[in-house]
Amino acid sequence: MAHLNQALLKRARFGADTQLLVSPVTASGVEVSRPEQLFLLAHQRQVDPVQFVWNILQVQGERLIKEGHVLESADANQQELAQQVQQFQEFRLPLFRRLQLI
Repeated sequence: MAHLNQALLKRARFGADTQLLVSPVTASGVEVSRPEQLFLLAHQRQVDPVQFVWNILQVQGERLIKEGHVLESADANQQELAQQVQQFQEFRLPLFRRLQLI
């Protein structure tokens, strides 16, 4: 299962075609958004998650949306990513660890 999750995390760099990772604890899939998958990948690689995700989004011409508005500037996107990373690390990462997704 770890190899499958690792392959799915690597694919998240190119798109959001898979929104599930496999948990050996529940023996089922767990919904994990593309940003969360990218945060997990950055965590595994021990790199700055904001810069890691922003580099991927920037190369692909993608921008984040906040409160219905596209964030156009790099600073606005990075600030939003920083907020998302903080929430991810506080709430979702501990859960994903308990579910043994990483």
